[in-house]
Amino acid sequence: MVTKRTQELKEKSAAHVFHSFGMVVDKPEIIWEKGKGVTLWDTDGKEYLDICSFFQCCNLGYGRKELHNAALEQMNQLEYATTISPYGNIPTIEYATELAKVTPKNINRFFFNTGGTEANETAFKIAKFYWYMKGKPTKYKIICLKDAYHGSGFLTGSLSGWVNMRNYFGPEAAGVVRIPNYNCYRPSPGFEGPDGVIKAAKYLETAIDQEGEDSVAAFITEPEQGWAGGIPAPPEYFPIIREICTRRNVLWIDDEVMSGFCRTGKMFAVEHWNLEPDIMTMGKGIVSEYVPFGAVGVSDEVFSVFPGQIFAQGMTCYGHPVPAAVARAALDVYLKESICEHVTEVGNHVKERLEREFLPLPNVGNVAGMGLFLSIEIVADKDTQRKFPPEKNVMYGIIRQKCWEAGLFPRVYGSQFSDRLFFTPPLIITKEEADRALDLLYPIIAGLKDLKY
Repeated sequence: MVTKRTQELKEKSAAHVFHSFGMVVDKPEIIWEKGKGVTLWDTDGKEYLDICSFFQCCNLGYGRKELHNAALEQMNQLEYATTISPYGNIPTIEYATELAKVTPKNINRFFFNTGGTEANETAFKIAKFYWYMKGKPTKYKIICLKDAYHGSGFLTGSLSGWVNMRNYFGPEAAGVVRIPNYNCYRPSPGFEGPDGVIKAAKYLETAIDQEGEDSVAAFITEPEQGWAGGIPAPPEYFPIIREICTRRNVLWIDDEVMSGFCRTGKMFAVEHWNLEPDIMTMGKGIVSEYVPFGAVGVSDEVFSVFPGQIFAQGMTCYGHPVPAAVARAALDVYLKESICEHVTEVGNHVKERLEREFLPLPNVGNVAGMGLFLSIEIVADKDTQRKFPPEKNVMYGIIRQKCWEAGLFPRVYGSQFSDRLFFTPPLIITKEEADRALDLLYPIIAGLKDLKY
């Protein structure tokens, strides 16, 4: 039941709030009021079990006093400062020192900003600047996967696999090159079969040859693609990529905005391959999204060209001390509470249930993911992998609505590539809470068999 208070808030929102990203609406369907642990409440008092970390952001759940206190204590000490050269502040220095202890061994320098999009935009500038200072100013192109998502800025938006992020804003950024992805369930044409993922990895070299090595600055990919549906790279993929990038003088940018900070059962997902990228981007879980923050980590080699040069990148609030203090508090929680180990245990349990109970359902085509970065693909026909027709509005109109009614807050995703439902709850979720979520979710997915079309 919608209360008078909620209705009034919706009217105020309709009058003044411009909603972001997806379909722009006048009135929000849900207005959130509070959260605790893995639970959210709306303004009508309805309770929801958050199974998406509110879009893979709130890794440590809601109401963590350690993070609250870190922000308050820092604001009592110094509310604002920046790392615009030549200035520094204590929280960014202390956090960078601690962060270097958990990133890949070669990643020791950090550029702090306000989120994942800006981290990736900055990473591209760093890559191009690096090659310029190496005497190769023609290396400006960025290679990405064909259904990539790395943010909603100008260059990051141009890299997006979602046409709506590119179609309305004029010409795309120059130098964007797309190659086949590593989705074994829905491979690119010509990359099917058991050797398809190896062919897809080796195609990076084909793209470098086609574009010219002297024009390619970097290759960027996520260890587990988020926007594409929670698709992790197979074991063979990244060793091939790393070797090609090294041999062909192309920087490898590892986008850990979604997969970083214990989401896959490792502090960073690239650790599953025991490889070192040249540049690594971070966001979301870095502060459990309590405040805006992001970071770019660079290797010692990449940083070596920067001292003594002018790097014209940054915004007023970059290196802000308050989110840096929160980030350090979050890192302490990740380590002290052994969040990676907990994610591995609960994630294995959830994935086993998804494969045993959900995968046999007629409308579940695939289960994928690592740790608590899991997803299931919804299909109309299991044999042909055919999607439901768009007019049925299965993902947003049926599954999401029924989840809300059942007290679940999910992330559902429909695109030209696939229809996916994510299971990416706060990393502190217990087995019992995860089981309760799956028990509520099962009849919703099982009931799709009765959908007529």
